[in-house]
This record gives sequence, structure tokens and C-alpha cells, in this order.
Amino acid sequence: MRTASELVGALERRLARLEALAEAQAAALAADGCETVLAPSAILARLSSGQERALVGALWRVHPAGLDPLTLLERLPANDHARDRDLALVKTVVARIRRKLGAGAIETLRGEGFRLSDALHRQLRAQAAFR
Repeated sequence: MRTASELVGALERRLARLEALAEAQAAALAADGCETVLAPSAILARLSSGQERALVGALWRVHPAGLDPLTLLERLPANDHARDRDLALVKTVVARIRRKLGAGAIETLRGEGFRLSDALHRQLRAQAAFR
């Protein structure tokens, strides 16, 4: 059985992780010009990379429309020059999100790109905190 101080330490570490997640998410959305900050949630906690959160944030901002892969590639952090990157990265990040949030989380728009599903948008909107 864990002591009270061990439990407090575990809770403090979890809170720090959630705060870091919220900061990273807010930064990704702000970089995309989004005025809405999504609150930390069980949904977004499953997205472990900044690229995953940035892609969801970019699609969140334009919902119900979608974005083409090159535009999504430009919105991914830690990559400065889109022309130097491989568009397969977008498909990889989309696949990771689908694996974590479900196959229907990101929809493919044939010949156009990707969009956030209506169901995921509704779930995220219910947890959004507006500035």
C-alpha cells in the first residue's frame, strides 16, 4: 500500500503532465491562429506527440472543412521547411491519431486531404474553453 506522501507525489506528477499537455496544445492551436483552447481531456491525453496535437488543432480550426496534406505538413511543429519534408509524415501522424482515437477520428477527403470527424469535433467542443 502506498503512503500518503507517495500518493501526493503521484498526483503532483500527473498534474504537471496535464499542465504540460495543456501548454503544448495551446501552443499548437495558437501557432495555427486558433482562438479556442481545448481543455486537457481524456481524448487529448491519448495524443502523446506535439505533431498529433498540432494536426488535431489544425483540423479543429477549419472544421467542417478539411486541409490538404501540404497545408497540414506546414502546420506540424519541429519542421521548418515544408518542401524539405515528406508528405508521408502527414499520413503517419493521421494513422497514429486513428490508432489512438479510433479509425473514424480523422476522415479522408479523397483527392483533397483530411478532416476532423463530426463526432470528435463535438467531443472536443464540449470540452473547449473559449478565451
